[in-house]
Amino acid sequence: MQLDIKFKSIAGRWFFNIFLIVAIIVCTAVISFSVTYSSIYTERIKSLANDLTYEFNSLSNSSKTAFKENAVELAGSFAYKNKLEVQVIDRNDNIVVSTTGFQPTEQRMPDYEKAIKTGETETAKIKSASGEKVLASTTVIYDATGRRLGAYRWITSLENADKMISWVILILVAVALLVLAFCAFSGLFFINSIVSDTSAEADKGSAGSSKSSEDTEVSATLDAKAFDKLVNDGPKADDDAIAASTWATAVKDAGVFKIGGVQTSTLFSLLNEKDGQTRGFDAGIAQLLSNYILGENKVEITQVTHSLVGCTNMLYHLLRSCIAVAALQAVDNGKMLFVGTFSALCKIR
Repeated sequence: MQLDIKFKSIAGRWFFNIFLIVAIIVCTAVISFSVTYSSIYTERIKSLANDLTYEFNSLSNSSKTAFKENAVELAGSFAYKNKLEVQVIDRNDNIVVSTTGFQPTEQRMPDYEKAIKTGETETAKIKSASGEKVLASTTVIYDATGRRLGAYRWITSLENADKMISWVILILVAVALLVLAFCAFSGLFFINSIVSDTSAEADKGSAGSSKSSEDTEVSATLDAKAFDKLVNDGPKADDDAIAASTWATAVKDAGVFKIGGVQTSTLFSLLNEKDGQTRGFDAGIAQLLSNYILGENKVEITQVTHSLVGCTNMLYHLLRSCIAVAALQAVDNGKMLFVGTFSALCKIR
């Protein structure tokens, strides 16, 4: 029961102090990328459509009487009828001709209305008479004297574009879920690997002195030998990997990995006065990084006032440096344990 309570307490702190921050960062990245991709894709469609209909700008050379005749001729010879529809509108707001060959169903044209007011090309996402989502753009046509002759308006379906954008968003969401799932699994597995049966250790510690009781509390919640082995067996970066990161190079040159944190949290970062070693979840990540960059455990902890500050500071450095400890292996009672620490999010740059 005590072990279960301890595990839930540690998992709760890990969730709010680390996992929740990572989840917010991942979700923000997915939303930002989705919005940006949708905007860029729409702008690309708009640019391409403007290029395809550029020939209709030649109507500005038409006289008032020849405007309709020239518009019909351009519409008949338009080569991209399968890609988009072009409508030519006279100065009386009547549709003169459409490249579809049919008189369009009367409908509201917000892009045309806005273009007439501003005198500039205006684009709008609307629904056609059939309910299909389309992108429409109107360009006002003026003659040499600045008098408005009419306008031409292109319309293209957004069905394929929406499908492409939806697929991209689904892929991004799937990747984000995989990243969060791996982060959750690796974090909880690491917590579970360092928590042992507290009841037996508590009984053993109750028979000793006050000092022995303190040592027993530490050993009851943390297997020091397994912890040290896990840290010492961590991967080591090669020279090329270090050279690829200015941050890692700076740490290598300094010869010590400096972090802000505490040394009074039983299972996150606790200094054992007996052997002078700091052990715990936060301390373990720092020592793994030290081994990865320096090839040895040389961590210097600057004491701060709250364990949350230390935890947040460590996560900040992990994400800022983008250094991964991709996979760690430790042997415990003949069984191979696999622990991954944020490898889906971080890598040497």
